[in-house]
Amino acid sequence: MLDPHKTKTDEVRFWVLYANRFIFYLKTDKRAFPKSLDGARLKRARPVISIVRDWRRSKEVAIHKRLAVKNRAAFEPKHR
Repeated sequence: MLDPHKTKTDEVRFWVLYANRFIFYLKTDKRAFPKSLDGARLKRARPVISIVRDWRRSKEVAIHKRLAVKNRAAFEPKHR
């Protein structure tokens, strides 16, 4: 899990939350929901939209690699 961060889409503020392989964009702005994202917006009685992409080519994989290198002990087997 990566730290949440703020972002803007079409000048509308969002928080980006990472949870396992999911990324959630939570609107935190009083302005209207951006039309460019309307197709992915949660709405009553409508299926949830999930966008699938190759994680190995994402910008997040580089962040995870840096974290793993800096925290090698977290990935080493525990000796009893």
